[in-house]
Amino acid sequence: MRMITCSNGHYYDQEKNATCPYCGNGAGADIATKQTVAVGGGIGADNSEKTAIYSPSGAGAAASDDERTVYNPSGASQEAPAAAAAPAAAAQAAPAPDEPILLSGWLAIISEKGKGQSFTLTFGLNAIGRGEGNHVRIQNGDSSISREKHAVIIYDYENNIFFIKHGEGQYLSYLNGEVLLETKQLKANDIIKVGSTELIFIPLCSEQFNWKD
Repeated sequence: MRMITCSNGHYYDQEKNATCPYCGNGAGADIATKQTVAVGGGIGADNSEKTAIYSPSGAGAAASDDERTVYNPSGASQEAPAAAAAPAAAAQAAPAPDEPILLSGWLAIISEKGKGQSFTLTFGLNAIGRGEGNHVRIQNGDSSISREKHAVIIYDYENNIFFIKHGEGQYLSYLNGEVLLETKQLKANDIIKVGSTELIFIPLCSEQFNWKD
């Protein structure tokens, strides 16, 4: 490929065009071999507008990015666009997936509003309330359940024991009909009352099973 400039400074392939395809003028005084890159595609045979890239050091395509200059068909030069950047933080390893959250038990509504709805319990703290931040989010229309942390159920994995305590609710919490004034241990089939909603506690982790086995 032999690239030359016309008298107006346009670059074109002399092997394909006898005169400049942009303005029709002949070659100018300077002739150089250059690597061409088509604007919007590969180098075609339709004489479509092209942008030439060359290296002042004469190294051609092997020249460093710092040496390259871009010439557009109008003859005006501009800084060469940076090479397509490698994907940001190239090929960073994806983080390992979080370990699964293990089930420790269930709650099920046994009172009229929402009867039969069930909720899973996990390790650690399980807040009960109406708001999105609670693990046990009760949406049965009972406005006497506090939005955040009406009560909290705790599963102690190390000792395989469940506890319950009153949270931040304005209304009291009850365990088997008794008001929760302090943290108490939970046992299978205990009845918890938050607001006017009653729930039965069903443990998965127990003397018969735990995730350490």
